[in-house]
Amino acid sequence: MHRRRATARPVIAAVSAVVALVASLLVGAAPASADHQRLDWYFRAPNGGPTTTFGNIPSGSSLTWLFSCDVDGRGDRPATYANGRFTFFTDGGQVRTTFGRAGSDRPFCGDWDGDGRDTPAVRRAGTSYLASSLADGGGAVTAVGLGRASDDLHTGDWDGDGVDTFLVQRGTTFIASSDNVPGGGRLTSSTFGRPGDWASAGRFASADGPDTIALTRGATWYVSHDPVGSRAVLRSRPAVSFGRCTDLPFAGSPVPSQPAQLGVIRLTPTDVPCRR
Repeated sequence: MHRRRATARPVIAAVSAVVALVASLLVGAAPASADHQRLDWYFRAPNGGPTTTFGNIPSGSSLTWLFSCDVDGRGDRPATYANGRFTFFTDGGQVRTTFGRAGSDRPFCGDWDGDGRDTPAVRRAGTSYLASSLADGGGAVTAVGLGRASDDLHTGDWDGDGVDTFLVQRGTTFIASSDNVPGGGRLTSSTFGRPGDWASAGRFASADGPDTIALTRGATWYVSHDPVGSRAVLRSRPAVSFGRCTDLPFAGSPVPSQPAQLGVIRLTPTDVPCRR
């Protein structure tokens, strides 16, 4: 079973989320105007403990999108996308592949076949294109039409079956799909949070369970252990402070055998506005 998260978060990505030189896949992401001298990613468990750091990730004017992927089954690591080219940072170095169109496509990644390793995807208008391999061009490509072009999308394993699918975020409503087919198969939905919250996805309750949602408001995190669709309104665990209001929030699983952790990207110099 794939023990990763999203956010793309994206998340829930992130995110999730569509602007040039932006370092998030999440709703409310803002464009970065300067080249970044360094970029650091910090992880910490929701209940506290030590912080894990992936430091000094290469960035600069070519950085268009930043998110997280697990392309080798060893845990979430940073990834970037610019002009149709994905770069995945792994413990053994960098993996690059060309997929999608330069300029307009929005990147994602996920474990589309349940083999424990992520491959890329891009969203174009209201359709997502899922690659089956890391080869240039993506190998066999699956097209999935889901939601509206204006929706924010996240990827995750929403039903715990080991396969990542898409989740639509429309304001405070989250709509989880069951399959990577046009229309998303069986859809379930819940509401959570306030308009403007940034969403991430991760296996917060258990490394073997489904992905759930975490929201950030400033530097405060609200993590739910309720699967999307299990309740009309998702419940939050006690609020947790982590990071700074100028950080970009990403959840993920740097160690696949452990539950997801809170994560933030910190850009230096910082030209991202404080999130409220």
